[in-house]
Amino acid sequence: KGYMSTIRELKKFEKYQRRRIDWDAIDMKFYADFKRYQYKFKGNSQNLFGKRIKDVKAISNDAYKMGVNIYQVYKCFKVEQPETDAIYLNDDEINRMYELDLSNDKRLELIRDISVICCEIGTRFSDYKNITKERITENRTLKYHSQKSDKMITTVCPPRTIKILKKY
Repeated sequence: KGYMSTIRELKKFEKYQRRRIDWDAIDMKFYADFKRYQYKFKGNSQNLFGKRIKDVKAISNDAYKMGVNIYQVYKCFKVEQPETDAIYLNDDEINRMYELDLSNDKRLELIRDISVICCEIGTRFSDYKNITKERITENRTLKYHSQKSDKMITTVCPPRTIKILKKY
């Protein structure tokens, strides 16, 4: 899936550049132009550009091993991955959020409860929408299909998560 996204992006880049990108064109000029295109034209992040270059390197390396690509300039490409701050809620913050009295606003109460569930079981909201009571076993194990990773996920629901799910 990731490689296909990168290939689609390379095809868009070809149209933008108005030139075909063959193995011999994957050089340092390509790297600089593609970087500029990703940042300035597309407005993409350093992380996404790093992923795209990582994919270009992997595809080029496989092609080299198969004898399709004789050029190895791609080995000089730098995969940019900036340091990031891991932003998350700790247990105390989740507890404080859960303990907020939102009984006078049912909409906010629902949003808060969904947020707590997502934090406790480590799921995205897009995956939360697929949770049904049939997916939870007697031993509080939850199985669901992750949209982003396209994998089945199994997790244990803490008691508070079960309590909130029963509420709705």
